Amino acid sequence: MTCSRLRFVRTLSVLAGVACMASCTDKERHRTLSFFFDGVPPLPGQVFEEMPDDGTMNPRRRRVEPTWYLHEPQANCERCHGNQKQENFSRQVNLVSPLPALCYECHDMPQGGNGWVHGPVASGQCVTCHEPHRSLNRYLLKKPEPQICFQCHEVTSLKTLPGHDLASFQTCLDCHAGHSSFAKHLLKAGSVASNARQGRTEPTGDARFDAFVATAQADIQAGQTLPAALSSALRHVESSELVQARAILMAIRLGSAYSEQDRPRVLGVETAIEAAEKTVVVQQQVDRRERAEAMAQVYYNSVNRYRSGRLQEARVGFETLLNSDVVPVTIKQAIKKYVADIDQRLAEEGTLR
Repeated sequence: MTCSRLRFVRTLSVLAGVACMASCTDKERHRTLSFFFDGVPPLPGQVFEEMPDDGTMNPRRRRVEPTWYLHEPQANCERCHGNQKQENFSRQVNLVSPLPALCYECHDMPQGGNGWVHGPVASGQCVTCHEPHRSLNRYLLKKPEPQICFQCHEVTSLKTLPGHDLASFQTCLDCHAGHSSFAKHLLKAGSVASNARQGRTEPTGDARFDAFVATAQADIQAGQTLPAALSSALRHVESSELVQARAILMAIRLGSAYSEQDRPRVLGVETAIEAAEKTVVVQQQVDRRERAEAMAQVYYNSVNRYRSGRLQEARVGFETLLNSDVVPVTIKQAIKKYVADIDQRLAEEGTLR
């Protein structure tokens, strides 16, 4: 296309857009702006249209619905897109680095090692599952669970697998890691319940759990009766030693040393373990949320001290944040810049200890 024709097309598009701005409805104006520009905010109420109602009481459709989960660097476009001028009407997005290298500048690269890596991660296709700017779903997922998983995993075949009943479909990430895992099927290290229910014989990737299973198997082979093994598992549950209890149950299942008449007793112990595990998970979530809230307060206090010139006190707070496991990586990178600036200023003053 010649330069004159290209200018004509651009001029015509702009005129059409201006005419639309003057005469179209809000929805039509929004559609026109969204076609030509990225980052156009949604119309009032439109955020709800992105997540169709699945007819269930999904706990993830709660108070966070009217707001977006925002990607941390969104406030600084140049961090990902650079300062190069974007060509008008181009669908090609300027990035300072190709994917997934750009993502790994802030996010930790999944370590496959001798384990397994999720297909989209292995091929560097982060945006297959994640939105780069904002989303209605946690982790910036393009769709809520389990719909995001069903883009690739066939739902009919999943229903035939043990431990994959309809209720389980709402919580794929409770058992499976989204990026990588040392356990087969991307099982999380702590989700030994899935392994036990499915009677797996291969190592789980959790050395501590596998060692407990081996010990329990040795006891059974040495003549330990089923009632004794189940009683031992229940004692571990009462002592909150759930990994040991789950290991005994795994050893019992692997040994197949119980009859159909014994099955209800085995399932009863498994139910007791699952109830205790759920209690632990809920408490862990509460504890983590409380620690995150506490660290958020430390962050705000430290920033205020930094701005008011109380550099030593600010540095102590920032060091606490850097050693916390609930502070996001991107926030820690910003904190390191604060610390570096504080160190430089204190060194100039001769007060750095």
